[in-house]
Amino acid sequence: MLHSLPFYPMSNRLKNDKTINHWLEVPRIWFVDGKAAPNCRDRETLLKMPGGFQWDKAEKMVYFHLPAGKRLEELRIELPANYGFYIHASHTIVRNFNCIFSVNDGFDADGSPQNSSYINCLAYDNCGQGFSCHRTSSMRYIGCGAIRCASSNVCNVNHSHAEYVDCVFLDNAFESNVSLYDEATARFVNCFLSGGSSDEPIVQEHASQLTFIHCVIQGNRELPLLRGRGGSVNFYQCTISQARYLSDFSPRWSAFCAAMEKSIIFNMKNAIAKLPVAPYPRIQFSDNRFSFPIYIYDGKAEKIGSPILQKLRIDVSSHCEDFYPDGLRKAEIFSGNGYGARKLSPVVKKIYDRLINFTATPAGLVLVAAE
Repeated sequence: MLHSLPFYPMSNRLKNDKTINHWLEVPRIWFVDGKAAPNCRDRETLLKMPGGFQWDKAEKMVYFHLPAGKRLEELRIELPANYGFYIHASHTIVRNFNCIFSVNDGFDADGSPQNSSYINCLAYDNCGQGFSCHRTSSMRYIGCGAIRCASSNVCNVNHSHAEYVDCVFLDNAFESNVSLYDEATARFVNCFLSGGSSDEPIVQEHASQLTFIHCVIQGNRELPLLRGRGGSVNFYQCTISQARYLSDFSPRWSAFCAAMEKSIIFNMKNAIAKLPVAPYPRIQFSDNRFSFPIYIYDGKAEKIGSPILQKLRIDVSSHCEDFYPDGLRKAEIFSGNGYGARKLSPVVKKIYDRLINFTATPAGLVLVAAE
């Protein structure tokens, strides 16, 4: 017998993707008697899976297959129904909280709060984003982290501004790892970004602006690291790895500006980047270090230092160098000699350990090995 319940979580991009009508493999959000229940992609599979769930996005309903011989009231059925935190007032500090299974986001700001902060707050397995700022809010996130959220770990919109210091963003299930829209601005300092597979890890839309300083950023070798449209993205002393290339600057719809200085880029699959016809002054890359010093320009491979790249003012003072990655997920370069982010801080490593070693259950966070 099938039982149903209205269910329509705030998973923004997933709700708008017409090719998907089911819930994702992660985060796991259906539980029966405290244990994760099967997540079925369609009704046919559900009918063959007693104890399983199926989310029909088009119907905005979740279905549960009651096992034979069981009564609904005999089972403890749990799914996301709570919301996370929203800051609306200025000079507010929220610290030392975990948010799990939010039907929306984890730690947000809305309205016009100024100089407010989240400190040591972690978001696990939320249906929406880990962190999100709206309207004209101005926020600081210090020592925070997010993992396995169904949407972006960070998504800011409108005219908001946020700064992230010593934060960790891992393995979101859908969308980009961090994304900005409208006129939002964000600054990431000493942060670690890794994981995610459905979209470019960094997305800049409209006139938004992102700045990364001393960050370690690891992407997906099958996707570009960055997609931009009309604002700007800046990297200073960052360590960037594992992507098809940094970005494709050549499409006509893409007019964003980018700057990169004293950064290390390694383990790019195809090239550093695909350049537009006229890169300067839109693209200002200088004094960087690359393990694979190749750009794509006019359909051809151009090595750093070539006459064409010098004429285009692209990385004229940059060099090729061998790197030996180490540290978290083999994404750090410890001996950068003034280049790259070097070692991540002890705060970042502590947050990383807490995120990957614990998983969310209806009873709270439990060690992965003890799940």
